Amino acid sequence: MTPIVVIESVEEVRAVDLVCSACAELNLPVFQWNIADGLSRCGNHTSVHEQAVVIGNTREPQQALAHLETMNIEAVFLLKDFHRHLDDPVVVRRLRDVAQDFCAHRRSLVITAPAVTFPPELESLVEYLPLPLPDVKRLRQMVEEIFPVSQKRVP
Repeated sequence: MTPIVVIESVEEVRAVDLVCSACAELNLPVFQWNIADGLSRCGNHTSVHEQAVVIGNTREPQQALAHLETMNIEAVFLLKDFHRHLDDPVVVRRLRDVAQDFCAHRRSLVITAPAVTFPPELESLVEYLPLPLPDVKRLRQMVEEIFPVSQKRVP
């Protein structure tokens, strides 16, 4: 398993949905992190309006990575907008340690961001997963789905 997978895209929701679908097929739990909330398990809440339970003391990137170093569960950890923290030497060191540990286990980090530039010491641990725009067939299907709905709204 590649320790760090990068999905460069402005379509964060689509990227997250793809990761969660792939992990469901592989029977792997997914955790997600963002600086506003911290680390939480995806899919562990029962309704759309119910908040996921956040793992305490994981809002800061260093804290989240330190917590990942202590976890021994096979899982995928989705880090949203983590690229903003790759200029911090402590974050880079912890990320490198986590990634090297994940190489030996069925664990992976997935970083979603519009664009990511990694320091040289992390490049060998990273694989980029392109998320292309929808093809013509899918775009046509989307227009056909949207057009009848919008037509009903206009008198």
